Amino acid sequence: MLDSIKNDIIKHSLKPTLIYLFQTVICTTIFYGYGLGQFGTFGMIKGIALCTTIYFIQLVSSLLYLRKFKVGPVEQLLRMWTNLSWSGKAKMKKKTFIDDSKQSVI
Repeated sequence: MLDSIKNDIIKHSLKPTLIYLFQTVICTTIFYGYGLGQFGTFGMIKGIALCTTIYFIQLVSSLLYLRKFKVGPVEQLLRMWTNLSWSGKAKMKKKTFIDDSKQSVI
């Protein structure tokens, strides 16, 4: 049972960028003025309950997402941009070999 939970948490950590962005959007929507404007109204217990709820929702959604995909969408976009390829995979460099028989000795 503990190994299963441990593996699930490890799988959850495959998408840290998406998780970070998702938490930012949720929390700013709850606490900032353009959302619910709840800044300063939550106590410690309510805040801990909210954080725990957000975490478990993200954990479950991550596990469901990882059943179909290997990496998160933000991570895939970053790989595509970093590697300059639509697949997100790094392009292999072509190896060039020097033909020793054509070299001249001076």
